[in-house]
Amino acid sequence: MAAHEAAEIAVRMIKPGVTNSAVSAELERVAATYGVKAIVGVTSHQLQQFVIEGPKKIALQRDPESKTPSCVFAANEAYAIDVCFSSGDGKPRETDARTTIFKRTVDVSYHPKGKASIKLLHDVKAKHPTLPFTLRSLGDERDAKLGVTELVKHGLIGAYPVNFERDGSVVAHFRFTVLLLPGGTQKVTGLDAPEFVKSEKALSPESAVIRASIPYVAKAKKEKAATAATADVVMT
Repeated sequence: MAAHEAAEIAVRMIKPGVTNSAVSAELERVAATYGVKAIVGVTSHQLQQFVIEGPKKIALQRDPESKTPSCVFAANEAYAIDVCFSSGDGKPRETDARTTIFKRTVDVSYHPKGKASIKLLHDVKAKHPTLPFTLRSLGDERDAKLGVTELVKHGLIGAYPVNFERDGSVVAHFRFTVLLLPGGTQKVTGLDAPEFVKSEKALSPESAVIRASIPYVAKAKKEKAATAATADVVMT
């Protein structure tokens, strides 16, 4: 419930003129209200054409170590919102579980030496030049696994690690896309919380005010409301 409410508050706060630090502060307050921890390292990103991690970022909490640059949201921007809370300490760790999801790093130059690495890089450039991919999408997954080590070591591709919380912890993750449109901020992907998700705790009064606001009003609805208001004036 904490993650869901924080996600809905993020939709309502991300709008032109608002700073990313203001959103982080509110998400921090929601986590504290529910007694949970934000997962360290989870960051929301601006979306641009062929770029899923744009220059503007939103941290789940105001952490000096994260070094998230300050920014102001502007009209006609798009963001991938990540809200991930844990009942544990919020510090995920890697184990021996190996990832198969990677993304090419376009600003790194290096000529791989291994035959499998050279082939893998060629296939990545041809099939997945900008967006994330899984090794099984490159044909022979066994050969891809042989070549991936060298490419990751030299930064030609980046891995999406498999992280784990402490045993017994519960992790909730909401992920979706928002667009900053003339009618407000519209959530265009993502799911709502299941009906069984409930909590005895409630938002703070300050957070509740934000949660109750309407993030987006379609143009047709605005015009209809304006027409109705004009009609009322004429009748009066």
